[in-house]
Formats: sequence, structure tokens, C-alpha cells
Amino acid sequence: MKEFLANQRKPYLAVPLPEWVRNSFSQTDLNRIISARTLDWVEFYEEIVFNNLSSMDPKSRNALVLHAIDMNDKAVDNLLKSHPCIPAIGCKQLQFIRSLVNPSGKVACLYDPEEGRFLKGTSEDFCCPKRIQRLTELGMLSNFLSLEDIIERAETITRIWQKNQKEAYKRIRQILDLTREHLSDETSPHWNSLRNIAFIPACLPKITGHDKNTCTALKKPVEVYSFSCQYLVNMMQTTVDQAVLGTDYDSVLRKLGVLENPPLLMVLQQLEHAHLHFRALDEDMLNKIAFECYGYLDEMTKEQTQSEAIFESAKSFPFVLIEGKFVNVKSVAKKVEFEAKPYLYCLPNHFSKFKNLWQCVGMQKHFTSEQLVGVLQELSIEYQSRELSHCDLDLCLRITKRLYEAKDHEQKGCLLPDENGVLRLSHKLFYNDSPWMPVSENAILCHDLVPRSIALHFGVQTTRHHTLQNHLVQAFHPLSKSLDNMRN
Repeated sequence: MKEFLANQRKPYLAVPLPEWVRNSFSQTDLNRIISARTLDWVEFYEEIVFNNLSSMDPKSRNALVLHAIDMNDKAVDNLLKSHPCIPAIGCKQLQFIRSLVNPSGKVACLYDPEEGRFLKGTSEDFCCPKRIQRLTELGMLSNFLSLEDIIERAETITRIWQKNQKEAYKRIRQILDLTREHLSDETSPHWNSLRNIAFIPACLPKITGHDKNTCTALKKPVEVYSFSCQYLVNMMQTTVDQAVLGTDYDSVLRKLGVLENPPLLMVLQQLEHAHLHFRALDEDMLNKIAFECYGYLDEMTKEQTQSEAIFESAKSFPFVLIEGKFVNVKSVAKKVEFEAKPYLYCLPNHFSKFKNLWQCVGMQKHFTSEQLVGVLQELSIEYQSRELSHCDLDLCLRITKRLYEAKDHEQKGCLLPDENGVLRLSHKLFYNDSPWMPVSENAILCHDLVPRSIALHFGVQTTRHHTLQNHLVQAFHPLSKSLDNMRN
């Protein structure tokens, strides 16, 4: 009544009308005039209360607003929603209900008190459970955000990130939780806006020059690859930081446009960069990158055009990961008869499942004679005229034995170790099968560990044959001279 009396427009005066007086007017047929001059609750709030909220004392104002909330009248509710009438923490101005945030609601963690949006009150007035429920029904933010509100909150993440990353992670997870409730809304124009806001924590590429302490950055959803693709692209591309997001948001991230299908060229580049930077990566990371890339490429070989690109790429850089480093395909076979590291390798068992890939890149089931000869040539270049180490000498002997057993390599021109352990062409060597006889000082003997059968197979002359041949030549020379004298 106080506010009614104080805020009535002139020339009208507000008069309290007792019930008995009203009844007297009705009995004298003046009811129509009295009704025309009487305000109902909707008119009272529209004409008196909401037009004068700023001039009322807080106690009276809040009492009237609380009464309006409690009325649960549709017309009064519309007035409540269309006027700023609710007090908020940290804000001198009254707020629209739609701008308020329930301090105990699910969305409260996305707002700061300084923004002046938290509902102000006690359990005796605005913050009692019944009135919080009513305000939520009228539009106060509590456990649900529209996509438009989610966009507005996502835009604040960069500011929070710069101050407190832990708090930013908490808010990002909450935003994704709230976004999940809109997945069925396929046609909203707000999806595109949300996809282009940098609020997704992403792991930076492994080979960028960023500070090791700054491995994560905020990116737009459409700029990052999903966590499931990390080992296919993480040498060059950003990937979702699952360590802070977990696995609960895959469907939301997919809706936001996170990348999931890297192109063939990118996966091939991933392998090449893993090779170039293998020393900077731990063995577990290398193995995961190789395994995932090989699996992807194994599937891609089913397409002819893709197979050609894979084949060409596999020839251009060390392609196969073995024992923490990459080696050329031509140095690897699916099965080996003997150890030949670090020149020849057996394909690791855990990579053997990618049969289509290895067939595509031309990996042999067993090492060919040409590959074995290539090792001998590589050793010859490496050692020049120096003595082979014990291990490499043993390797050479095993290779020559394998070539001998294969019977498919030309007999002359093979490299064999001499008596000093130096690799030489076989046709320049001699096999000492007459140790009791003196050997010509110009003769270079093959190594004692080279069997006679193997030496002869590769065109090594025996010292016995060499000595006999020299004696025949010497015996022939005097006879030839006598014949020439007789002719003369």
C-alpha cells in the first residue's frame, strides 16, 4: 500500500477501500465505477511496481518482486521476464532474469562474481529452493545453456587460459558437457560459430620449435585432429589433448568439426619426420607412430593409385622402424637365416601383420643374393683396405656361405676376406692348399676360415694349381728356344 500510495499518477489518489465499503457501493449499483477505478495484480505490477523499481527502497522492492515470483501468474511472469528486477552479487543495477546465474547451478563454474550475474539473496528470500526453481523456469541460467550462451562462454576461455590453465580446463570440460545436450539440433546456425572459436586444448606438433614447457595451446575445433589420429599426424599437426579432456567428448568434438581422416601424403610425411627426428623421440612413441602409420598404409594399399604413391615414398627415405631407428626397405626381409645387423634386418613380428603394405613396397620374404652381395660391397667401402672387425669378418663368412649354398651368384667377382681380414675380389686371391710349398710373394691368400669349396666356387685359384702352372711355363721356355735355333 505504501508504494501504491506513493506512486499513483495525479490527479488520482490511492485510497484503501475496506470490504464493507466496497459492498455498499455494489448494493447501490456503483460496482461498475468501482471496478473501473480498481487495479488488479497485473495492472498493479505493470503500472505501479515495474515502472518505479528504481525509486523504491530495496526492502519494499524485493518484497514486491518476491510476491510476484510466488504468484506464479503467467501475465505477471511476463512482466518479471521483461524488466530488470532481480538483485545480483557485485552489481548495483538490477538484472534481467535471463541474465542471472544460479550460484549453485551446473553452469556457475563458467562465470566469475565480477561479472555481476550471480543471484543475490539468502535462503529466506531469492535463494530459497522454491524461488530458485521459479527463477530457473523464468529463464535464469542454472543447469542448461543455449548454444548462443555456450558461444559467449567459449569466447571467454582464452582470457581464463592466460591466467589459470587449470581453471580453463575445468570450464572447457563443462562447456563440452553442456554442448552435448544440443547434439540433436542439426540445423542450428550457431554450430559454425562455435567451430571457429579457439577453445579446444591441443597438443602442439612434436617437431615445432616451441618451448618444451609449452606443449599445449588453444585451437579452433576445425584446426585440430582427434586424439585417435595422434600417431598418424602428431609430428606436424596439432591433436586434441586427451590427457585433460579424457575420452567422454568424442561425439561432441566430432560435431564441432575436429579432423579425423588425415590424407595419405600427411601420414607418409609423418613417417618421414619420425625418421628425421628419431633421436628426439622415445622408443615407445616411435613404435606407436610406426605401428599406426603402417596400419593406415596397409589399408590404403587396397587402392591402386594410393599403392603407387606408397611405393614411391617407401623408396625415398628409410621406411621401416627396427630397434629404435628407421632402415631402408631393401635392407629388411620377412624372414632371415642368420643375423646380419646392422646391414640386414628381419622385420619385427609386431609389424608382420601388415602384409599388403610390405608386398606393396617390395619387401622380400628372404634376402636375395643381390642384397647379400650388397652388404659385402658396403663393408668394403666402409673398411677400404683395413682389416675387418671380428664380428664383420664372421658376417662376411656367413654371407659367402649363404651365396655358395644359393648357387645363383656368378662365380667370379665376389668379395672375400684375405689372410689379413681385408676384403678383396675373389679372382685376385689364392687358396693355400699346399702349405708345405713356398708361396709366391705376390700371391694374396684368402682367409684361413674360407672353406676350399667356397673359395673355388668364387674363382679363387689354389696355390698348388698356381705353382704347377708356373713350372710348366718355365719348362716350356728352353724347348721353345731350341726350336727357334734350329729354324735359324
